[in-house]
Amino acid sequence: MTDGVFFLPDEAEPDGVTRLTAFAWRPGSPVAQLSEALRERIDAAFMPRPLYLVDALPRQLTGKLPREALAKLARQAQERKHGA
Repeated sequence: MTDGVFFLPDEAEPDGVTRLTAFAWRPGSPVAQLSEALRERIDAAFMPRPLYLVDALPRQLTGKLPREALAKLARQAQERKHGA
């Protein structure tokens, strides 16, 4: 993975479950390839679901990933997924 982060949203998904989410930036890599690479390193119980590919992570100038920016990214991804 070129850049990525695990994120646990405060909000539950529409089915009422809060799931560990991952955002990754890796040009030219399909989600399936990234998932396979993670499975080699992470126990299946801890695999992030869903895993979203993004154009960039919302890093600050210091390199930090603000929680609110990740929450916004998660909401946007959910809206796209559910066609909102």
